Amino acid sequence: MTIPNHYVWLYKDFSILYMVKLTLTLSCAMNFAIYPHDTQECKLQMESLSHTTDDLVFQWDRSVPLVVDEHIELPQQMIVSNTTSDCTQVYSTGNFTCLEIVFRLKRRLGHYLFHTYIPTCLIVIMSVNDQFEGQNATLTGWGRYSVESYKTSPVLKEYTAPLVDIDECIEAWEKHPVLTPLISNVCLNVTWAAPCHGDSGSPLVSCSGLQCTQIGVMSFGSPICKDEGFPEVFTRVTHFKPWIDMVLSPLRYV
Repeated sequence: MTIPNHYVWLYKDFSILYMVKLTLTLSCAMNFAIYPHDTQECKLQMESLSHTTDDLVFQWDRSVPLVVDEHIELPQQMIVSNTTSDCTQVYSTGNFTCLEIVFRLKRRLGHYLFHTYIPTCLIVIMSVNDQFEGQNATLTGWGRYSVESYKTSPVLKEYTAPLVDIDECIEAWEKHPVLTPLISNVCLNVTWAAPCHGDSGSPLVSCSGLQCTQIGVMSFGSPICKDEGFPEVFTRVTHFKPWIDMVLSPLRYV
């Protein structure tokens, strides 16, 4: 045949060998209830669309129903088993032949430890030192461009500026009748720009080389989204680290 990836062979007894090569990109819905100790089942079904079982029947080869390349490597999971079965469907329009294969994938705990768990622990350990004042920090958010704007930004914005000493920040906010920063806050200079409505809860990140650490969560600032001499105030993440450690579930090995 002239069609690529198709092969047809006609035997003397009028039987036909028909082979098709397909390259597919598939998705699998996973259950992460016991992540990272999870084992996932991913199903692949091949079903006839237009021919009922009166005309067409799929069958697995009884001796070797499936061949899986032994050199296939998945970075996060390993294929522990696969099972084949018949999944013929019954509809009001007739019975349609179907074959199913189920791949069982088990997460590689070593990959999780070295690529997710340990780097996260290192970030937390590095963030215990909360003397960030004087360093540059970056805020990202989707807030409004100004108080006159009624829509939030359609793109993620960022603003980088030096952090302000907490004592200077508290002194600056003494002029405000209601809001007062605490020692559990970290403050950002807003001389060049100011966060606005919609930026609340946004992360404040401090970077050293390629290593970045979240040090703050947007709390409050000037209500008119302009520099009034009030530094922007964030919740200091390291101040609440004991609470974070308390509410996080520990990693258990089984």
